[in-house]
Amino acid sequence: MDASQRIAQVLRDWLGEERPMDDETHHFIESTYGALGDEELAALLNGDDAEAVTLREFMLEPDEAVRMAVEAEALENQTDEADVAAALSGLEPVLAVRTALGVVRLPLDADDCRMLARRLRLGWVPRPELSAGAAEGLDEEQATRLLVRCRQRNLGGEDTPEAQARFLGDLARRSGSAPTFFTMFGRLAPLLSGLESDEAVYAGLQMHKATLARALRELQEFERDLKRSNMETMLLQGRRIPEISADETRATIMDIDRACLAVFGRTEVLPDQAVMEADHGSFDPDEDLDRIFDIFG
Repeated sequence: MDASQRIAQVLRDWLGEERPMDDETHHFIESTYGALGDEELAALLNGDDAEAVTLREFMLEPDEAVRMAVEAEALENQTDEADVAAALSGLEPVLAVRTALGVVRLPLDADDCRMLARRLRLGWVPRPELSAGAAEGLDEEQATRLLVRCRQRNLGGEDTPEAQARFLGDLARRSGSAPTFFTMFGRLAPLLSGLESDEAVYAGLQMHKATLARALRELQEFERDLKRSNMETMLLQGRRIPEISADETRATIMDIDRACLAVFGRTEVLPDQAVMEADHGSFDPDEDLDRIFDIFG
């Protein structure tokens, strides 16, 4: 059995696990078609129209456990997604979805197999800077998890800027022991797009930090003015409600600082450090959303 066949077997086993439908897919189906019985759902999924294809795409997103199982094979043996898709199709895979009433089984065709194989990004090859940093700063399982997440985001590979791989590798090497490392990675990874040099990575992260700080400042000004006025008046004046989470924004700023200090040995000081001071009595857009709707009701 070659690598393509082994990967195909992993996928086939995962498809047949009778997993419950995820919340996103369940919500999409109910909001679009209403409550469906198993036979109606099976008929819908087995269609060949655009709606059926969209639903199958929702369900054919490999989870991290599958990606972890595939990663070692993908790294050790260069495999082509077409070979994996062909091997998977030859196994006659069936997607088993558990519902409230039972289990719906959906045989996958060759197009489904190709889509599933394509989502694994098997052509991605990590740059040495990333691989070395992951191996030095993380244990084996965590290093694999980092490579999986980089593969999924197409970060740190041979067809992406070397500076991104170097930054991620150095971050893993110097901060990998932190219990919040993967949370930090999740916050910073989307910020690296388009940054092609070490200087650009540093400048890009600092620019994003400044943008977040401005958003926090706007939120604080909104909260301050709200104490002097009231929600109805401010909304009628055309004041925009800041749509950010203050806690998450501060956490991202702190992660940018930690990462830049770890990798570059420096970071920029915010002009107004007061934005980093939490006020637990602050206005929360999420919690006060019902009130806002009532105002305009």
